[in-house]
Amino acid sequence: MKKIVISFIGFIVFIGSVLLINYNTPNIDLKIYATKDSFANNYANKYHLEFEEVAESEKNNYFISLENFEYKQVDGGIELNKYLGISNYLIIPNKIDGQNVISINKKLYENKNIKTIVLPSSITNIDDTTLKIECANSEYCESLVNDNKATMLNDSNEIDFNNYNNIVEYNIIDNKAEVVKSFNIDGATIIPKTINGYEVNKINIDTENIKKVYIPDSVSVINMKNVSNSFIYTIIGLVIAYVLYLITVLNVSTKDLNNMTKNTIIYIISIIYILFVGYLSINYNSSYYIVLIISSLCYIFLSLVLKIYKKQNIGYEEKISNSGSFIKECLIILEKTDRDNKYNLKDKLKYSDPISINDVEEIENEIKSCLNKLNEDSAKKIEDLIKERNTIIKNMKN
Repeated sequence: MKKIVISFIGFIVFIGSVLLINYNTPNIDLKIYATKDSFANNYANKYHLEFEEVAESEKNNYFISLENFEYKQVDGGIELNKYLGISNYLIIPNKIDGQNVISINKKLYENKNIKTIVLPSSITNIDDTTLKIECANSEYCESLVNDNKATMLNDSNEIDFNNYNNIVEYNIIDNKAEVVKSFNIDGATIIPKTINGYEVNKINIDTENIKKVYIPDSVSVINMKNVSNSFIYTIIGLVIAYVLYLITVLNVSTKDLNNMTKNTIIYIISIIYILFVGYLSINYNSSYYIVLIISSLCYIFLSLVLKIYKKQNIGYEEKISNSGSFIKECLIILEKTDRDNKYNLKDKLKYSDPISINDVEEIENEIKSCLNKLNEDSAKKIEDLIKERNTIIKNMKN
């Protein structure tokens, strides 16, 4: 039972190490797009990920500022009723849930953070407001401009009106946004620079279906959990390392020099495999959920093997009699029959295996018989019998 407990503790420690290694490592196939010398650039170098530099002149192609609204369906499209963020310069999306955003209710203006509203060409009606309005070219926009209620955006204004927040899940912590899930398209995703006016400074997502990701300069913390499909290497390394560990546990109590050497080699190989698994976990990441399940099944199987092993050895344990009694008895007989110890049997008996088993009972009786009528011929026979006895006991132990 003690060995099972020890092996289980070792197993838990090993699994824990694998999970810690895997938890914050990304998919090895992931490609990162970011500016040179950014935090994302350093992250890609650390985990040996493919990296493509985004020039300063190209950053606007990746700039996304997501906004969140409360809204309702009306005839012809969507009406916005409330803005949930803190942006001063609020860009209204042209579509929500695939439908055109066509109107704005005055309740939206109750958000005191808003200073300017930018309207897409899909808008056909808004409630009156004192806020500054900018609008994309459309008949409705022209009517607002003619009434001096808005200014027209010119062609040089690069406005993304596809900014409704339906591509990420996020948390707001200390006035900063943390992206916790990305709904990517065709394996590619763009991390927004702001969400509801909050700057995105942290990414905490899994990368199972992500092949390419753009990360803005504002991000300073990246946790891309490992969910790669390349888990077979870790599983193989884990199983072999644990088998070697269990073998060591079964044999570590031996005092035999050869077995001690064998155990030392097993220990070294086990450590090498553990390091090997750690390396593969970083470079050929694995799904830690699958590793945990398969390894748990492996542990249960090996525990059953250990239990069977113990049952098979019960017969041997039952055969063991009081330790050392045979040797003591022989030494007493030798003292009586060979006061001068001229046959040098004392050391051979003294350093013989102290354990007695039923399989050697006949040999031990013959040794005692020879000791009682000790002479040169019987002394030679005793030596041979002692060797035979010790060999049988050793084989039974192994």
